[in-house]
Amino acid sequence: MQATATQNMTMPGLTLNRQQAAELAQISISSLDRAIYHKELRVTRVGRRVVIPRQFFEEWLFGSQQPNHG
Repeated sequence: MQATATQNMTMPGLTLNRQQAAELAQISISSLDRAIYHKELRVTRVGRRVVIPRQFFEEWLFGSQQPNHG
């Protein structure tokens, strides 16, 4: 089964690049880089390229929005 161009545009990818992740989180790329540097956001490297699996991104994004009880 082949994916059509419309499906490719609406189907979320399995990975994000740094720019896409920053835009989705509504933060700057430097803030995203800080989270990567401090190992708050897990990434995969392909050569020199940083690839962010969508699962890692969602865990980081939604996991950090837990309400504070205390």
